[in-house]
Amino acid sequence: MDLISMLPLLGGWSFHVVDIRPPGFEVPAGKRHIVAEIDKPGWLCGGSVYLKHKLATVEMAAGDPSRGRQALRLKPAEMYAAGCVSPNPVGPWLSRYDETTDDYVIIFSPSIFLPFSRSGTISVEAPPDAPVRVVALYGGAYVIEDADAFVRSLH
Repeated sequence: MDLISMLPLLGGWSFHVVDIRPPGFEVPAGKRHIVAEIDKPGWLCGGSVYLKHKLATVEMAAGDPSRGRQALRLKPAEMYAAGCVSPNPVGPWLSRYDETTDDYVIIFSPSIFLPFSRSGTISVEAPPDAPVRVVALYGGAYVIEDADAFVRSLH
């Protein structure tokens, strides 16, 4: 049995949800908006982002004890060009890419949750020449709120 499967039996953790529904919000041209920030260790379970610009950047960043801050920067246009257009059990993929309606949806649904040891952030950055509408954003993370209680409950 893996650790995630045991969470209901353990203490010191909580489930954090980001739930931004339509009409969402707008990120001004050239600006970055932090959507969610967690300053404790945990696991990113997955999420989705519905954007109205193919050159918008969605960043998922996490603290790693050996390599410091690591970031995954995703742009719908680059993901489409790379062929990330079907369900992917280990990484992000596009469930929608429509240049006619300017609708782009990035899904992250890993079969093994993404751990972070120091902190985790999700942000959206607009390209320098245009604002970006984030129509909806959903995500979930298991967060260790009290490391001592969590470790005690493992024993």
